[in-house]
Order: sequence, then structure tokens, then C-alpha cells
Amino acid sequence: MTKVITFSRSFPKYHSDFGKPTEFADKIQLGLGKANLLELSKKYTVLPAPKFHTIRKGHRWKVGDKFSPREWSDKPYCSKQNSLGDDLEIVKIWNFAVDFEDDFSLSWWIYNEYFDTQNYKLLTEKELEVIAKNDGLSLQQFIDWFTKTPKFKGFEGQIICWNESIKY
Repeated sequence: MTKVITFSRSFPKYHSDFGKPTEFADKIQLGLGKANLLELSKKYTVLPAPKFHTIRKGHRWKVGDKFSPREWSDKPYCSKQNSLGDDLEIVKIWNFAVDFEDDFSLSWWIYNEYFDTQNYKLLTEKELEVIAKNDGLSLQQFIDWFTKTPKFKGFEGQIICWNESIKY
């Protein structure tokens, strides 16, 4: 059975870009090479960067799983979901974590199977910027998405990728 991944149309209330469009639907279509460039050129002065993956809490996804990409028509969990096209196959997965290094700074991690001292990579700002871009966000938008949530205490989840050429 195909699972569903739903994308937000606009940035959430806690985000510094609250209310502005995420443009995820267009970014996903650009990443898949299925975007109508003529239509998008009417909508944008400069085309947005493509989106090649999403990051989700938990560890329920695996390579080979398929998902139906959808977008909330309005407020998440309180509105209809619109399909963004055919089901997509997950071709790569990385585990991802954000944790407090101390009271004032955060650590961003990518790791294989288990989060331990042998198996993780602490991300540099440049590497984090690449991940943010491939997720369809600027670095600041990406940081705010994960750290400005109410009662933030860290994050652990997966980078779910549908593009073979992405490497971390």
C-alpha cells in the first residue's frame, strides 16, 4: 500500500516566513523534470530551486517504499489534500538529527543506522546549506523550520530522497 507525504503550501505560524508560500509543489515538479516551464516563467521572475527530498520525523520509511506526494489545500491537517502527481519511489534515505550542543548552539547530524559515536557525521554549515537547498529551502528557512517549532527539544528523523543523483 502506498503511503502519503503531504507538503505545506505556506510556512507555518512559528516560522520567520509565516504565511509566505513554500512553493514546494512547483519545486518538486522542477526536481522531477515534469514542470511546465512556460507556465512557471509566467509565475516567477526567477525559477525556484528544485526540491529533491523531504525530511520527516521518525524512522518509518525505507528505500523502495513508494509515496503519494500531496499538498495541503490550505491549513495542514484541517484542509483537503491535492495530489502532486504519480507516486514516487524512495531511492535513498539518510537518518538526520538536530540536537543541542550547549545552551546556545545546535548540532546537525547525518548518520547511517544508529546514532552513536561510530556511525554519524556532524554537518558543516556548507553541508547543511546543500541539504537545505535540496529540501527546497534557504539555509535560514531550513534552520527555522526545525528549530522554531513550539517547545523544540531536538529532532530525529529521515531525509527521504526520490533523486538518485543526491549524495551526502
